[in-house]
Amino acid sequence: MIKKFFYLSICVGALIALNSCEQDSDSEQKPSEKDVIPVEVIVAKEIEIGSSFDITAVFQNQGDTIISKPSVTKVYLSKDKLINGDDDVFIGEVVLQTKLVPNIAVQEKITIDSEEILKNIELGAYYVILEADSSNVIDEVNEENNVYVTSFTIEFKEKADEEVPDEMEVEALGKDLTILEITTDKTEYTRLEKFEANVLFKVGSEDIEEFSVTNFYLSADKILNKENDTYVGFSSFRNSKASADIEENISGGANQFGINALSGSYYLIAEIDSRDEIDEINEDNNEYVSDFKITISDNDTDLAVSNSNFKIVDDPEKDHNLELSVTIINNGTDQVKSVFYEYFLSSNPIFDDLDKKIGFLNFMGLDWRDSRSGTDEIKFEISGEYYLFVKILDRGQEIDINDSNLINNIQNLGKIIIP
Repeated sequence: MIKKFFYLSICVGALIALNSCEQDSDSEQKPSEKDVIPVEVIVAKEIEIGSSFDITAVFQNQGDTIISKPSVTKVYLSKDKLINGDDDVFIGEVVLQTKLVPNIAVQEKITIDSEEILKNIELGAYYVILEADSSNVIDEVNEENNVYVTSFTIEFKEKADEEVPDEMEVEALGKDLTILEITTDKTEYTRLEKFEANVLFKVGSEDIEEFSVTNFYLSADKILNKENDTYVGFSSFRNSKASADIEENISGGANQFGINALSGSYYLIAEIDSRDEIDEINEDNNEYVSDFKITISDNDTDLAVSNSNFKIVDDPEKDHNLELSVTIINNGTDQVKSVFYEYFLSSNPIFDDLDKKIGFLNFMGLDWRDSRSGTDEIKFEISGEYYLFVKILDRGQEIDINDSNLINNIQNLGKIIIP
C-alpha cells in the first residue's frame, strides 16, 4: 500500500455562519440571508439646549451571511416615536463601513455639533429613532425591522446659569486637582470585557507643573479599600493650566478589568494624585465616587469552527496531498487558556466517536470574540471516500466550554476522495 502524506495548513479566515454537524448532505441548501438591524442607542439622558452631544448606535446582522456593502442609517429625534415629519428633527447619518458578521454587534458613534441642526431642537423630551439601510442598498430578508426607537427619551433643557466665583474665594485658592464627572460607555459588562470611561478633571486657580497620576478602582461600597477593591486603570498628565477642564480617557480589559471583580455591582472610585506629587491646598477632595454603579455578570466561553475549506493536491513532489484551512472562534465572553481540537475521517455524514482520528492541533489563549489558527502536519495510510470532521475538546480545567451550544464543537467539513 502506498503511504500518503497530508499537510494541514490552518489560517485565519473570514467569519461565516456555522453548519450543523447533523446536516444531511442530500438536503436542499438554505438560501443566504442578510438582515441588518439597530439594537441599542447609547446617549446622555439630559442635554443642554444648543450643546453638542454624541450618539453611539449598536448594530447587528441577524441573517446568516456577511454584509460587506456599506449602508447609511439616518438618525432622528421625535416626540411621538414616529417618523412623520410633524415634530421630527433629522440630526445626522451613521455610515456603516464595517463588514457585518452574523450575530456580532458593532458600534458606530456620531457627534451632533452642527449649528444648523442644533438650532432646530426645541426644549422638551425626544425619542431617538434609527432608520437602518435608509437608501435600501442591502437586499435583506426582513425589511420591516430597520427602524429602532429608544424606550427612553432625551430631555433637552435650558442652559444652566454660569456661576461667577467670588473674587476673595479665588484669591484664597492655590494648586488643586479635582474631578467634575466620570462617564462610561455603558454600565453593564461581563468579566474580562473591555470598557472605556471618560473623566473630566478641573484644575484649581494655579498652574500645576507636576506630573500627576489618578488611579481608578471598582468598589462594592463608596469607600476606597485598595486591598479589596479592583484596580481598573489610570490617567496621567503634567503642565496643567490654571482653571482648565481636562478630559481624559481610560480603558481596561482582560489584564485589568475583572481579574478580582466577581459578578455584582460596583462604584467607580478615582484616587486623584495617588502618588501625592502635587502640593494641593485641599488634600481632602482627592477621591471621587461615581453616582452610578457598574454591573458585572458571569461569563462563559463558546468555542466553534468557522471558515473551513480543503483541497486534494495532485503533486508527487510534495509530501502531502491534502491542504486544509480551519479557524476556531470564541463566541463566548470569557478568555480560554488553551484550545485543543482533533481531526477525524468518517464513512458517514454523522460523526461518531469511533471514527478514525488522523491528527490534532492545539494553541494557547483565545480571547472573547477572537479567532485563532495554527499549522500542523498529518501522515497516515488510507484511501477511499470519507467525510472530514473537526472536533473541539473540553479539556477540563484548561477549557470551560459552554455546554448549551456543544453542537458548534463538531464541524462536518465535507466529503473528500483519497486516491
